Amino acid sequence: MKTYRAFTLSELLIIIGVLAILAALVIPTFSAATDTASAATIATNTRSLADACRVAFEQDGAWPTWDSEDGVPMPAELQNRLSESTWDDILESWGYETFALEAPSGGGIQVNVYGTGNYVDLLNELERVVDDGAAATGNLVWTADGTQWQVVWTLSQ
Repeated sequence: MKTYRAFTLSELLIIIGVLAILAALVIPTFSAATDTASAATIATNTRSLADACRVAFEQDGAWPTWDSEDGVPMPAELQNRLSESTWDDILESWGYETFALEAPSGGGIQVNVYGTGNYVDLLNELERVVDDGAAATGNLVWTADGTQWQVVWTLSQ
């Protein structure tokens, strides 16, 4: 009859400790990759929205406005300029509850987004991806205090 030797408690603790150290080294890498991917997705979606808004302005002479609190699915000005799936992706990536398009009197359009949570790394990456300093592609400004954040992305005429 074959007998098996069981692990001792100290051996199990050593194995658990080694696995914990490996996890501590690997998890931050995945977190950074997630922030980069999320920022790239948000940047792509926001640029699609910006292009549609710019076309709407050039063809209609007015910027589209929209507020998530109004409950309207998509601004009428964007209906034929942006696909429904792209609009849904934009709302999903930014967060439906906190999203607004505003046309301030300064002659442009602002994407205003508010949220909760500590998204400083994601917002830093988003600024790196989106804000190239050119007014034509939009100026991104964000604030965050570790529990709440706000993003304002302004496109000029």
